[in-house]
Amino acid sequence: MAPVSPTVARKSSKARAIGDDRARVTKQKSVKQARKPKNGLLDASIPHNATHLMELAQRNSTQSPLLRLAPEIRNTIWEYAIGGSRIRVFSATYFDRPSKLSYWPFDPSGEPIMKSAFQLHKVCRQVYAETAPLLYTLNMFSFYHVSDMDRWIKLRPIGQLQLMTSIEVPFQYFSLYDRGLRTKFRKKFPNIKRISIQGTYTTIESRREESKKRVVNMVKQREGEDVEVHVVWR
Repeated sequence: MAPVSPTVARKSSKARAIGDDRARVTKQKSVKQARKPKNGLLDASIPHNATHLMELAQRNSTQSPLLRLAPEIRNTIWEYAIGGSRIRVFSATYFDRPSKLSYWPFDPSGEPIMKSAFQLHKVCRQVYAETAPLLYTLNMFSFYHVSDMDRWIKLRPIGQLQLMTSIEVPFQYFSLYDRGLRTKFRKKFPNIKRISIQGTYTTIESRREESKKRVVNMVKQREGEDVEVHVVWR
C-alpha cells in the first residue's frame, strides 16, 4: 500500500495577515477647501506676507488715473456705471427641466444694456471692494416666475440678500405671499426699501385701482410703512 502523504494545513479564512515591518503605511491627508465667506463677498484684503500684492495695490492707487480720484468722485462713477438698472433673473427650460439661472440688465425704460459694466468688480481688489456691494444695493432684481425667484433666493448667501434694496416679484409669488405660503420680504431681505409687484391683466380694468390699493395696503401692513410698494400691470 502506498504511503499516505501528509496533508497540508489550509489557511483559515479567519487568519490575520501578518504585517511586514518594512512596509510603510501612508495616511491620506484631507484636503482643506477654502472657506467661503458667509456674506457671499470675497475678502479683498491683502495678507501681510503677500508683499508682491501689497506693492501692486500701492502702485495701482498711486499710478491709476481712476484710483487717484477722490473717493466721493469714484463713488459717483460707480453709481452711474452699475446702478439704476432692472436685472431680470430667468431660466430657460429644456425637456421640462429648468436650466442654470441667467440674468440681463435693463435700463429704467426697459431697454437692454450691455453687461460690461457689471464686470467692474473684476478689475482689481480695490475696485472689487468698492463696487461689489453696489450691484445689490443700487439695482432692482426682477423675477418672472415663482420657481426662478425661489431658486435664486435659495442659492444666494445671506450677505447678498441683506444688501438688496429693491425687488420686482411675479404675481404668482405674491399670491403665495398673500396666502401666507411665503415669508415676509423683510425676513429674506432685511434692508428692502422698494417692492414692485407684477399685476395681471386678467383683473377687470375698472377694478384695477381698487386691487392696487388693497395690495399696497396689505404689503405695507406686513413689511412696514417705510417700504415703497408699487403694482405694475403686465
